[in-house]
Amino acid sequence: MSVPTKQYHYEMKMSRSVLLEVRPDEEIAKLYFDVIDLHNTMAGHKFRDEKRRHAGTDNEDTAGDLIDDILYIVEKLDARCKEGV
Repeated sequence: MSVPTKQYHYEMKMSRSVLLEVRPDEEIAKLYFDVIDLHNTMAGHKFRDEKRRHAGTDNEDTAGDLIDDILYIVEKLDARCKEGV
């Protein structure tokens, strides 16, 4: 039995278009665990408190804030997949 896939079309910077084939459960699980590993790595090296750099300038947000935002979005995507949205 094959895993159902969905195709998503993303408009990327510089007018590039990419068509991605995604297996939501597998992709979200991998993304989730990668973010957790990154979070733990950054915490272990005391990197979470470093200021975020955006377009070459410092920002009030930290690298840890960025990871927290990504983790929040991954959890929302997982919930949507479970609901079938």
